[in-house]
Amino acid sequence: MKNILLHNPYFIFFLGIITVLVNIISSVHFFPILMAGIIFLAFLKSIKYQYYYSLTYLIIVFLFIEYNNGFLPFTFTFLSLFIYTFILPSLNRVISLHNLNNYIYILTFYLGVLLVWVFSNDLNFNLVRYIILNIVIDFLIYGLFL
Repeated sequence: MKNILLHNPYFIFFLGIITVLVNIISSVHFFPILMAGIIFLAFLKSIKYQYYYSLTYLIIVFLFIEYNNGFLPFTFTFLSLFIYTFILPSLNRVISLHNLNNYIYILTFYLGVLLVWVFSNDLNFNLVRYIILNIVIDFLIYGLFL
């Protein structure tokens, strides 16, 4: 079921719209990169199975999230490509838990986002708290609904 939803372009379209709306609405209250980990998983599936239209759409969704948070354009895209190219092959070689791989991918993506944030701004306790909250929310959304 998980692979079927992330391979469906209509689901990816609605997921992108929901992600953009949630990030625009939640930017008032806290660090709003909600559901970016799930978009990252869809990005990985699009690269792996060469769904170029979905990949283009997911890059646009990443651009909305970056613009809303003050990141430079294509930061999440380059971070995702870096993780896909260099980090995930090492993780797949070391960790062979098929059911937990997507959770580890989400965690790796958010650690990369935290590093990008630290390099561009200062690190504070609220940021770490929001990243942990976003990780938990993405784990729940992925585990319950996808």
